[in-house]
Amino acid sequence: MKFPLSLVISRKTILRYQLLFRFLLHLKHVEQSLSSMWIEQKTSAWRRPVPNHPDFDRWRLRVFLLRARMLSFIQQILAFATFEVLEPNWRALEAKLAKVTTVDQLLRDHVDFLDTCLKECMLTSSKLLRVSSSYNEIDCRSRHLLPNWKPGILSADRNVLYVRFVHVIFHQISESRFGGVRNSQR
Repeated sequence: MKFPLSLVISRKTILRYQLLFRFLLHLKHVEQSLSSMWIEQKTSAWRRPVPNHPDFDRWRLRVFLLRARMLSFIQQILAFATFEVLEPNWRALEAKLAKVTTVDQLLRDHVDFLDTCLKECMLTSSKLLRVSSSYNEIDCRSRHLLPNWKPGILSADRNVLYVRFVHVIFHQISESRFGGVRNSQR
């Protein structure tokens, strides 16, 4: 970057912006994947009964409910990050920038804005970063397992693996949200 702009947009601020936008983009990507899974699950192939497999309907219901819970959870995190963190902090930054008199004050306010957003989006905690990276694992695993699975053909190993994997990820998320986070703050 050239001189005047390089003061405000340094490598450190670019890294902070990358962390924030990568987080938001990733949430949108996972939301889109879960939404497309919902569209796929509305088709008749997912709704048709499978003879000689009584446990299959219970498994299918669990998959539907799990996908719905995951989608709701991702949408809530996305709404929180955009409407409860970024928007108010951006407005506060705009108000501060209107009163700025020195370049140092501008730099400090800009970095404070980014640091506050990162902290409030829970991107500074290593435990929560591990959990958010689990979203990527969910997406990658679902891409590899679900397209190869046809509802008319029971592929128990893949399906059980997928359900167990998603269950473990949800357990990690709920553990870090409720157990790990609260215990570490005490």
